[in-house]
Amino acid sequence: MTSPPRPASTGFLPAHAVPDLATFNAADAAIGRLFQGEQVEPATPEQPIPATTDADEAVYQALLAEAEALVDTHAGKATAEGDRLDALVTWLVAYEDRHYPLG
Repeated sequence: MTSPPRPASTGFLPAHAVPDLATFNAADAAIGRLFQGEQVEPATPEQPIPATTDADEAVYQALLAEAEALVDTHAGKATAEGDRLDALVTWLVAYEDRHYPLG
């Protein structure tokens, strides 16, 4: 018996969290504005999770704040908020592993 094919993944984000090109370009533009010193609004469910962990600390802090807010609302597993929280936590762990290694 063969197992079903696995969905595409970026390596650390689930396949359903991989943004389309327009979403990725919007995130890339926001990150560019951050590097130029502009203020960028905190992440919202409409603001995409970056496809890589090359983002700066401001993006990390915005996504961390969103994840904390979702935890406080007790986002359920079978909800859009729960899916968003799963994707956020996956990205945050990968970011922390890259930028703050423990050993």
